[in-house]
Amino acid sequence: MRKCIVFIGIISLACITFFSSNCLAGQVVTDDMRQWAKDALSQETKLDVVAVKNTIAVLYFGNLSDDPSLDPLKKGIALMLITDLAKVKSVKVVERAKIQAIFEEITRGKSDLFEGAGSLEAGTILGAGFLVGGDILEGSGEIFKIRSSLLQVLSEKMVVNPEVEGRLDDLFRLEKEILFAVVNKLQLKLSTADKALLKKPMSTKVDAVINLFQAIHMSDLGRHKEAARLYERALTADPGLNSAKDGLQELHDLGLVKGGEGTGEILQSVRGRASSTDQIEAGFPTMRSGTRIDPGDGTQPGTDGNLDISW
Repeated sequence: MRKCIVFIGIISLACITFFSSNCLAGQVVTDDMRQWAKDALSQETKLDVVAVKNTIAVLYFGNLSDDPSLDPLKKGIALMLITDLAKVKSVKVVERAKIQAIFEEITRGKSDLFEGAGSLEAGTILGAGFLVGGDILEGSGEIFKIRSSLLQVLSEKMVVNPEVEGRLDDLFRLEKEILFAVVNKLQLKLSTADKALLKKPMSTKVDAVINLFQAIHMSDLGRHKEAARLYERALTADPGLNSAKDGLQELHDLGLVKGGEGTGEILQSVRGRASSTDQIEAGFPTMRSGTRIDPGDGTQPGTDGNLDISW
């Protein structure tokens, strides 16, 4: 419990110092971020808890189903919500990489502290005005459910959103349902153009975003070569997936992967190519039910013989 109380103050400092209108400015947790997190933790006695009303932090979702293939959605759903909420001008969103840095310093990789909307401790540690979290639940057959909630930090009032359900093919629709439930609960005023922008999915290719989610997870673990390969797979599936382009470029710019390892060629090939969402109207893609993720290289979904992706 003490760690959770301390974490409120530390993340409050993060909220004041490191809010970003573009929460995908960087996904790599750098050494500088880790040092900042360590320094912030060492100053815990000087920190005051501050909840900023127009700020939102998105927790990783827990996977309470018996299906480990849904594990990439734990960070993935949070990433999608962060990406969309960052487009709303009236709110600010905590940058994922810096939250990850504090998370690593406090928990040393024990991800249960961040998972699940049912734990008040896991919510209040963030110190923002509002927190979004949730769980992936068992469904019937290939159908799974997502339960999400919105926590107002100052009042400790939690509002549980209606459960959404579907297959993996329905991921983009499910995320939008959660997104607009949050927007409605916060009573955010959106123009017609704003609504159209938020309805547009980051991709129409499920395999592309699954590889993106796995790439970010690998990057969090410091396995940057694996992350680069997964970003490449995401871009092969959807050359216009900007989050994957930005993530791969970041690895390249930070010198965490070498240009000769293929990243330069991939980045060059996708520049200027249209995203799979560029030619569709704002709305939800229609996909076949029961379609499994296929990387397109004859391997099992989301893995290959050399990648060990553990969550």
